[in-house]
Amino acid sequence: MRKHLIKIFTLSLLTATTVFTSCESDNGSDINYSNEFKKRDNEFLKEHTPKISGSWKIEKMVVVPNNGSEIIKNDTILYNLGRIDVNVEEKEMEDDRVRFYFNGNFYFNEEVIPFRSSLVHPNLHDKSIYSLIQVDPKYFPEPSMNFDDLPEEYQLLADYFFNDNYDITSSEDGKTLIWKGLERSTKEIILTKID
Repeated sequence: MRKHLIKIFTLSLLTATTVFTSCESDNGSDINYSNEFKKRDNEFLKEHTPKISGSWKIEKMVVVPNNGSEIIKNDTILYNLGRIDVNVEEKEMEDDRVRFYFNGNFYFNEEVIPFRSSLVHPNLHDKSIYSLIQVDPKYFPEPSMNFDDLPEEYQLLADYFFNDNYDITSSEDGKTLIWKGLERSTKEIILTKID
């Protein structure tokens, strides 16, 4: 009986060791896959994000109405709206992840409205990048003003452009950008390179 229990214990121990070893091996492959995924994302971001840097003419902006604003009441296409200057910043890597942000200015009539992005993410499926675009808080005068007292240009952008995630695609020659709004009222912006 004792020999029988020893055999069962030994077999159980071998089985547990085999299971543990196979789990450890699987975790190792997850780590390798994760590192490969990061490497692929990093290469994609390094290739595509710098393409948005520069000065861009806003050729066309497709806007639909939203419930929070009365400025645009029908589906509208705005042509030659102004210019966007974009600066791309690469921050120090964390967890082996390349970190890109961008900021710039929106030139609309005589108004200059600074903006900034959140962390840029890759969209490998569509060969694009995406990020949240917000007005830079440095735009607002001191002391703070009532929204209705701010310039009409800012009001339009606040209601229809800012605080949305944009999927940004560059043409092969780098001379055209298409920004597609993912959640709010600006559905598409077509930009052409100035310099």
